[in-house]
Parts: sequence; C-alpha cells; structure tokens
Amino acid sequence: MDSIANHQQPTSNIHQPNTKNMEFSYLRISIKSIAMTNAEILKADMLDIIFEHRNKNYGAYALRRNYNNRLLKAMVTTFLGAGLFFTLTSLGKEESTATPTWSRDSIIIKTYELPKEKPKEPEPPKPAEQVKQIKSVSNIQIVPDDSLTDMPDLDMLDAAVVSDKTIDGKEPADPNQKAGDAITGGTVPAPDVPEKPREFGPSFAPSFPGGTESMMNFLRKHLRTPEDLEPGTQVTVMIKFLVDLDGRISQWEIVKSGGQELDQEVIRVVRKMPAWNPGKQNGQSISMYFTQPVTFIGLED
Repeated sequence: MDSIANHQQPTSNIHQPNTKNMEFSYLRISIKSIAMTNAEILKADMLDIIFEHRNKNYGAYALRRNYNNRLLKAMVTTFLGAGLFFTLTSLGKEESTATPTWSRDSIIIKTYELPKEKPKEPEPPKPAEQVKQIKSVSNIQIVPDDSLTDMPDLDMLDAAVVSDKTIDGKEPADPNQKAGDAITGGTVPAPDVPEKPREFGPSFAPSFPGGTESMMNFLRKHLRTPEDLEPGTQVTVMIKFLVDLDGRISQWEIVKSGGQELDQEVIRVVRKMPAWNPGKQNGQSISMYFTQPVTFIGLED
C-alpha cells in the first residue's frame, strides 16, 4: 500500500499547475502590451485616440477617417458643375442690346416740312417745217435784156407755192396754199398756251390731338422705363406710320432701330395712340406718313 501511495504521489504533482509561472507570464504580456500602446499613442492622431478600444469596423471610424477626401471631392464636383452651367448659359444667351431709361425731358420732336412742287415749264413750240416755194413776179417791168428775170418752168410752179422769192423745201400738200401761210406755220396748229398753276390752299401735316405737348405727356405716361441703360447714354428710335383720312394710325415701321426690346415698346405705345388730326391739302383730308423720333437718355441714380 505504501508503495502504491508512493507511486501515485508523483502523478498528483505532475497535474498540478505552476501558479507562479503563469502569473509571471501574464505580467510580462501586460507590460509588453502597455509598452506597444504607448508607442502607438505617440504616432496616432486624435481620431485613433478617440476610437481606442472601440470597434473601428462599425462605420463611424471610416466616415471620420475619409471625411477630408469626401469634402474635397464634393467641392471639386460643385465647382465643376457650376462652371459648366455658367459656360452653357453664356453660350446660349443671345447678345442683349442696351435698353434705354426713359426720362421726362428725353423726347425730341422734329417737324418736317412738305416739299413744294414746282410747276413744270411749258416746252417751247417746235418750228414749223419750211414749205417749198418759188418766187413769182407780180410786177412786170420793161428792162434791158441783161436785166431780165429768169422765169421758172411751169412744171415747177405746179409743185410749189407762189411767193415773192424762191425757197428750197419740200413740196406742199396743198398747191393753193399761200406763201404767208408757210411763214406763219400754215396748217400747223399754234402751240397751246400753258395754264397758270392753280393756287392751292394751305397744307397741314397730321397732328396729335392737343398738339405736341399732349403727345409728349402721352408718351411719358405710357412708355415703360427700362433699367439697364448706362447713365448718360442716348438711344434714338425713329418710327414712321401712316395717318389716314380718318386720323387712324397704321403701317408703322421702324426707320432707325434702338434694339428689339425698345423698338417693340415704341410700337406698342404708338398703337395705343388716339385718332390724330389728319393732314390736309387744299382743304381736303389726305393720308400722309408721319415720322416721329424718340430719344431715350440714361439717368444717373
């Protein structure tokens, strides 16, 4: 029994753990772990210190770690998008024309006088064509032989008008025509005496009801004031329109443009005008074109 007991005793000693050795190993591991943590702390940034002993794979650590990269990408994308937008906008935008600002004293009205027609001068009468004539001797006198006058042949008398002298020309249509008729023109009618030009009554150009001042007030009241005309800049729009027999306005046309927006504004106001006093000539109403310039001046604020 003793031998058995002695034999079992070493077996019991083998299975018992060495507590001192385990405590020493744990202490060495803890010291080594503490030393590595201190070294990492010296090299780590604030984010690593905050997430120490925490789950970095959860997502919050990655979001904070890549925040600067995401912010940079967002800013670059924003600036590129804005630049592309403004580039496309500027390319597609039509060239705008400066629109004038309306001022109270910016209307310039010019009066045009109608040219007076000069009467046409009558054409001078054409000279009558000479008719062939043969001189005839009405007074027969006895003269010496060397002073006798040669008498024309009878055949020549049949184809000429009797006169006191011989004149070459075409044969007359009427042999019985007298020489005096040929000199005064014969059957050629006398030229017409031109009639004196008729005296016309006074001519009046079309006018706005109430006169020029009323038209200026009408334009000031209805014209819209643009806001983007630079101070001191002047832009003139000249419009031509027809004032008919009843004073109605039609057939408007821009003679001098000040830009599409300003031209449309002037046409809009002219179309709203009341009936004018029609033009008159010799006491009769007539249709007449009227040209109206309007000058816009940019005012300082």
